[in-house]
Amino acid sequence: MLRPLALLLVIASPAGAETIRFDLVLRGVTGGQVALAADVAGGRYAVTGRAQGTGMVGTLVRYSYEGSATGELVAGTPRTMRYVEVETGRRGRSETTTTFTGGRVVSATVAPTPERDPWDIDPVGQRGIDPLSALWDLTRTVPADGVCTRGWDLFDGQRLSRLKLSGWRVVDGNSICDATYTRIAGYSPDELSRRDGTRFTITYAPVRDGMVRAIEMRADTRLGPAVMRLR
Repeated sequence: MLRPLALLLVIASPAGAETIRFDLVLRGVTGGQVALAADVAGGRYAVTGRAQGTGMVGTLVRYSYEGSATGELVAGTPRTMRYVEVETGRRGRSETTTTFTGGRVVSATVAPTPERDPWDIDPVGQRGIDPLSALWDLTRTVPADGVCTRGWDLFDGQRLSRLKLSGWRVVDGNSICDATYTRIAGYSPDELSRRDGTRFTITYAPVRDGMVRAIEMRADTRLGPAVMRLR
């Protein structure tokens, strides 16, 4: 669960470049760090992100992520052109590069080339955007109206999933949304058996007239309650 948590607080300003850092807190102990830089100019965007467990959490999880995404903004919504992710975990290092055109995947490569599984899907023709672009869109400064009614189809080069918000309410002046991350295809039968999805909440705070941005996310993980909080 560290990967969704690490990526679910990616915040950037609507224009210009910005680097923001977050802490991952597990059971009250800071156990990870997230850093993201984003640039938006001329209807195009570029986002890079890093996440890594530290201390005892880093010992338990042994996972790190580096990602980059470029694309265009269509009616204010990201549309991926190229996505690269590098994951390092217990099974070693892998790098996936995915190219999109018009909202569809046209190519995807993984290095080193993994063995084929019966549940693998053909990446070409899959629709959606990459996880990093979607999560940037999820957490950047947006209008408060309708903030909890959005959803994204995600494709990371091998797997298709969906992220959906619902259940808007206001607590202490902040907007809180329920969120569900659901596996769709490209996962093993065991993973798909947990199809009800990973559930969490995300909190948006007002930043200016009618606009909000994400400041915190909470979820239950196999390591216990986890919070991603703006540093």
